[in-house]
Amino acid sequence: MTDANLPEENADLRRRLEEAEEAIRAIRSGAVDAFAAAEGPEMLLQAKADGSYLKMLTRLAKVQLLIVDELFLTPLDDSQRNDLLEIIEDRYHKAPTVITSQCPIKDWHPIIGEPTVADAILDRLLHHSFKIELKGDSI
Repeated sequence: MTDANLPEENADLRRRLEEAEEAIRAIRSGAVDAFAAAEGPEMLLQAKADGSYLKMLTRLAKVQLLIVDELFLTPLDDSQRNDLLEIIEDRYHKAPTVITSQCPIKDWHPIIGEPTVADAILDRLLHHSFKIELKGDSI
């Protein structure tokens, strides 16, 4: 069954299929920005220091597909927490974001820290998301 043949009550599924197709097109076109989460805070600190912070946030907001690898391995400090909220808020309902983490989703809230900001970040990350949890031994 193609997405055009989905019943009207499956509008959410149709939208999610369209978003997945958009992400695949972005990957194929090379319009992807990816960075390891460990690099992110350093990049943002440097951007704040050299005055390019807003330009970097704009670039991260507009890239067709943002991939953040190994997020939530260590607790976030205030600056990292606020930067992540800014990035996720700017992309919410506008462009796909892929998060990878070895930390289970259930443990993300305490790693983010401050409960109100953690709620806001996780609401935006997990709402309308596809969650894939892999089980098994690590290599």
